[in-house]
Amino acid sequence: MGFRSLSGLAGIRYYLPFPRKKITANTLRGWSFASSNPFLPAFQRPERPLSSEPVRLDTIPPTSRSGFRRPITRRDLLRSSALSVGAGYLVLDICCVIMRQDPYFTYGPSSHPLPPHLASLGPLTLDTYRGLTAFAGVVAALHTYFSVDRAVRGLLLGPRLLGTRGELWHYPTIFGAFANVADRGLAGFWGGWWHQTFRLGFAAPARWLVRTARLLPAASPAARLAVPTTAFLQSAFMHAAGSLCSLPPRTHWWSPPLFFLAQAAGVALQTRLCAALPAAARGRVPRVGRRAGNLAFVAVWLLATQRLFVDDVSRAGLWLFEPVPVSVVRTLGWGGPGDAAVWRWDRDNFPRWHSGRHWWESGLRL
Repeated sequence: MGFRSLSGLAGIRYYLPFPRKKITANTLRGWSFASSNPFLPAFQRPERPLSSEPVRLDTIPPTSRSGFRRPITRRDLLRSSALSVGAGYLVLDICCVIMRQDPYFTYGPSSHPLPPHLASLGPLTLDTYRGLTAFAGVVAALHTYFSVDRAVRGLLLGPRLLGTRGELWHYPTIFGAFANVADRGLAGFWGGWWHQTFRLGFAAPARWLVRTARLLPAASPAARLAVPTTAFLQSAFMHAAGSLCSLPPRTHWWSPPLFFLAQAAGVALQTRLCAALPAAARGRVPRVGRRAGNLAFVAVWLLATQRLFVDDVSRAGLWLFEPVPVSVVRTLGWGGPGDAAVWRWDRDNFPRWHSGRHWWESGLRL
């Protein structure tokens, strides 16, 4: 008897016996293992793997251990997606109007004169203002576009077209519980609260070294450090590619990688600082104090390193992208001077065909 594999969004892999037939979530049988993932609520492991024992989807908890909530019904998915898209749309619109009034988000770090309301700010306040604006724009964009994607796949396409990939349990909330940040600091920010879309792919090489190649002992400090470091390193390469491919020649492709490597260093530093405290001292600190310390470390570390990322994104002109087709903020008359157009998308925002001198230079332009 042969087996074929079906990989899910969260890296869960099922090994299914032939014969070939349409596979749905209710006919999954005989799976052998599931990769540990805090992103997707997992169902209970069968007592006899590879024995045609049906998978009990009713054992999937509504919330994963990191606080990602799965929709129970199609109405739940529709409601959560609509709220995320609506709130994200409004925040993106506000951020876009704010950014248009600051030359930093158009040209990157430069000597262009600032408007009066920014020129009066001190350097630290100005950096904090720009970092928070960029952070709000990134989070809103992730919520908006990922929510549209999960609604299209989970509601419009569904199991009939996507098989198990169309089942509702594949589409939990975009971000986890913020309690991860308060309880675990910077490690909880990136490994529990932040979106985990690329988590399995980024962590797979280090997990292979530990589980398959056995080059690192599973419970060793080196193994615990290798997984997040490898994930941050791959994220660094991905963002470096975006910077390197940007049109302006003045981007610093090495700057975003330094930001993500700095996050790995921050996680290691905070872990070391916490471990250096005597056990008796840690026991005397109340929970509210530990949480306040974690939040303070995250805020200070991100503020100290954010320019490595935000500066280069601004140099690349990413903030010039019009994120929404119709501006609610400008409709209310709250746009800046010379920024009153309500309809924001022109012909360059839509796909069109580009013809080059050779066939390989032609294609759909986005």
